[in-house]
Amino acid sequence: KADLRKLYVGLCNDDAPMVKRSAAKHLAGLTAVMDKKDFFGSIQPTFAKLAGEDTDWQDVIRVEMVKTLVVLAEKLDEKENREMTGERVSKFCADKSWRVRLQVTRSIAEFC
Repeated sequence: KADLRKLYVGLCNDDAPMVKRSAAKHLAGLTAVMDKKDFFGSIQPTFAKLAGEDTDWQDVIRVEMVKTLVVLAEKLDEKENREMTGERVSKFCADKSWRVRLQVTRSIAEFC
């Protein structure tokens, strides 16, 4: 499993935008089947990097990171959610892309 996670992280960092977007699209599903320890041990830095992609053409990736954050929030306890989810949701709410902000509005009930 660790080797597969390393391969996946490599795909998330691929230079080809189509590969990176596809990998980002499947991060929520991967997060759903991972335990918290594995997520924070190997995937969280990649999530943070993708969530911080600050180019106009990468707003699709940030939309997918909102979806991933919903799945992650379900795995975290209340304290962990305050520390990680709250700050990230605030950043997504202020995102320059309307697509990202729209996804937050679609997902907001799941964060509560």
